[in-house]
Amino acid sequence: MRRIGLLGAILTGFGLRLYQLGAESLWYDETVSVVLARKSLSGLIAHTAGDIHPPGYYILLHFWQMLAQPSLTHGLEFLYAWPSLWFGVLILALIYALGRRLLNRQASLLAVWLGAVNPFHIWYSQEVRMYTLGAALGLFCLWAVIVYWQIGSDPEPIANRKIRPPATQPRMRNAALIMYIGAAAAGLYTLYYFLFTLLALNLIVLWLAWPQMRTASSLWRQLRGWLLAQLGVLLLWLPWLPIFYRQAIDPPVPPWRMPWATASDFVNSVAEGALALLLGQSFPEPSHWPFAWLWLVAIAIIFYLFYGHLRLSPSTSGRGIVTGIVLCVYLFVPVVLIYLLTAAVTPLYHVRYLFTYAPIFLLPLAAAMLALRRFQRMLTGLAFLLYMGAALVSLQHFWFDPAYRADDHRSAVQQLAEQWRPGDAILVNAGWVYTVLETYWPAPPDHAPTAATQWAEPWASLPPPLDSPQRLSAFATMPPAAENGNQQTPAVIRTGSVDGGENLGWGNPESDFYPISSADAERAMTNVSAQYARIWHYRLYDTVNDPTGYIRTLLEHNGELQSDTPYPGRDFLRVQLYESKSIQCLSVNALCQSDRPATAQNPHLNLRLGSKPISP
Repeated sequence: MRRIGLLGAILTGFGLRLYQLGAESLWYDETVSVVLARKSLSGLIAHTAGDIHPPGYYILLHFWQMLAQPSLTHGLEFLYAWPSLWFGVLILALIYALGRRLLNRQASLLAVWLGAVNPFHIWYSQEVRMYTLGAALGLFCLWAVIVYWQIGSDPEPIANRKIRPPATQPRMRNAALIMYIGAAAAGLYTLYYFLFTLLALNLIVLWLAWPQMRTASSLWRQLRGWLLAQLGVLLLWLPWLPIFYRQAIDPPVPPWRMPWATASDFVNSVAEGALALLLGQSFPEPSHWPFAWLWLVAIAIIFYLFYGHLRLSPSTSGRGIVTGIVLCVYLFVPVVLIYLLTAAVTPLYHVRYLFTYAPIFLLPLAAAMLALRRFQRMLTGLAFLLYMGAALVSLQHFWFDPAYRADDHRSAVQQLAEQWRPGDAILVNAGWVYTVLETYWPAPPDHAPTAATQWAEPWASLPPPLDSPQRLSAFATMPPAAENGNQQTPAVIRTGSVDGGENLGWGNPESDFYPISSADAERAMTNVSAQYARIWHYRLYDTVNDPTGYIRTLLEHNGELQSDTPYPGRDFLRVQLYESKSIQCLSVNALCQSDRPATAQNPHLNLRLGSKPISP
């Protein structure tokens, strides 16, 4: 029956993670994953070296997209999310294995059911990012630590017996260390926050080894293999270590998050994390004051019941402190470090980063539910049903509530492409969001004809491919060029951080991030308006790179707003069209020089006289 229950839990988890997979547009971060995965390996690594994430996940996605061939006409969002889904399901299996070792079969099976419906898990199992991969690698590392200190195949849970030092069965011990080295190195190449996981694991090992540390020789004997494993991880990470060091002390990106201004902000963030562990980010009840204390109290009660389960359950025989220490250190040390560093050093906190450590919380949660049987047996079943109901409410909001919907970049870019004309420029503000255009701009399939035959049917109605993005700062010293008004391909112009720090992008002309002074921005926008008859303003996160709205002011000064289209989504995407006050109509040369047929199916070649289009 337990096998059937486990299979049912994993299949339920798989089904819920599959439901609505790829139903929405990718959001900005996910389009970064797509653009990087499409690059060559050398280009991918070079790009991530100037960013804030390591390249491991993108390399995995690179090989996956070579196999699956996702495209706009072939399940782009659905297929790119599959690696995250599979690692999300793998997490359930790892939780069961760890639960068997640390607690018992009943608690581990219940934990898998809780994880199957947990909205926090399902959210990131459907996102084209590295978080489920990082969480799974962390659980592999924890499993290796447990096996290393619990040599032998004794199925009795760790909570039922004392920890034995790794003194026997060297083959199993070495296999555990090899697993740890591989998973730890892969974790560091996946997410820098994985460092906190490794710190927690090392604290666990020191605590486990402490009873045997009577002399220096015994200390070396107990920790020799473990220390050599840390050296192995370091050697594997060594090629990337200088890059990480520079990214950590001198980030090449603008500040994404602000430090907490008040104590209530801090409490709200802690409560946000607590609510995410329990019911995800989409539960309708707020996590801010005064509701913040509700979720903090809920977590406290869960761990109080967890402690009672370990101390009083007949299966633990009073030695459950080992399990309690292992689980609490693995969960709370990284989380507390993120909060402390955010408060004292630099803003590191975002609720998404807590997911790396969140899966292990399922085990204390399951044990706490089982502990309710001490009061009344039916309380465990009632608590389980209440949790399932609350999780389904949160999932309903995650899938269908517009407040949690990703910005509809697919529709926005498609509509922009349909209305684009030769001589138009696309101003991407903030500039690093150009990955959205590269992901969703319509393009013929790879086998389609190119060059002179590119616009033969059935691809005649598609716009030309995008030009390579240019920096807005390049136009500050660029005199107006009449030929740009005749440009037959979409010009993409990326804004920079207005009056931003000189370290942005480290001065690399290929970086997505760069500073631009207000004076240069003014000259550049004047020249852009003199060169392009129409400017499409693709607005997303522009309050980050331009907090005062200076570029928007320049657009309004140099152009006349023709349309302003907001798109649904949690980040407030807008696409605006400005007609330049310096250029009143599209050059006839732009029409005459086009290689594309002027047919009714080609909406991109409309001659404009004044403000009225004349269709061919």
